[in-house]
Amino acid sequence: TQIRTMADYRFYAGGILLLTMAIGGCLFIIVIQRMLRPLRILTEKVNQIDINNVEFVKDEIVIQKGSYELRALSEGFQAALHKIYENYQKQLQFSSNVAHELRTPLAVLRTKIDVFKKKNPCLLPEMAGFVETMERNIARLSNLVEEILFLTRDAKPNIKKVSVRGLA
Repeated sequence: TQIRTMADYRFYAGGILLLTMAIGGCLFIIVIQRMLRPLRILTEKVNQIDINNVEFVKDEIVIQKGSYELRALSEGFQAALHKIYENYQKQLQFSSNVAHELRTPLAVLRTKIDVFKKKNPCLLPEMAGFVETMERNIARLSNLVEEILFLTRDAKPNIKKVSVRGLA
């Protein structure tokens, strides 16, 4: 077609410009989505991580496709997760060991106080206050030890079906 006036030229140039921008924008979106796909995959893998579940350490989160930087990032993240998991396991084991080691002396102290109270039924007020303070503090320490042990257990909720009629 032949362009006859300056207005026709501007209209034609504007249409070409809009068409070029639309095609360029679509191509830009497609290229960006392709470039970000490995990052999206890495994000999904990271979101599935559960520190209490050993399986995530076995499943590699290293991405195979993508730029060198993304592969290096995923490899670094995998190495960091291995270190975190190992330290987490060591911390759990240490807490469990400490709690078990503290249980014995606390039980011995509790027993000694019970024996002392049975041998001496009539205590002076000062002695009775001291024994009561010891019992209270030993009970508090025992509760702390039990809480530490509870936290180190891999306790999952025990879900059972319950009959409401039976309970009523």
